[in-house]
Amino acid sequence: MVPTSGLTPTVQFNAQGAFTKSGSKKVIFFDATNAAIWFSGNPNGSFTGKATYNGNGQWTGVTMGCTCIAAQSGGIESQTVTLGVATPVASCSPCPGALPTP
Repeated sequence: MVPTSGLTPTVQFNAQGAFTKSGSKKVIFFDATNAAIWFSGNPNGSFTGKATYNGNGQWTGVTMGCTCIAAQSGGIESQTVTLGVATPVASCSPCPGALPTP
């Protein structure tokens, strides 16, 4: 599900990671929400919305429209997610696979 935020409501995102220790087949999952660097963007100029990052994966809608949200941790970037700010998400263009790192 792609979230929609009003001009002041907040939306919570979470970043999850997985790794395998050398010589092991066991996959270890971890919550990277607080450790990740979070950013939003307007990659091709067609996104007009804006959201402010509050920390711990939480965003607040500021300007009506659509924006893209992503996280980065340990040099690995998440997939982007489209966030509609006081806008139906169905009217938003899909975000590209990656955003320019701030």
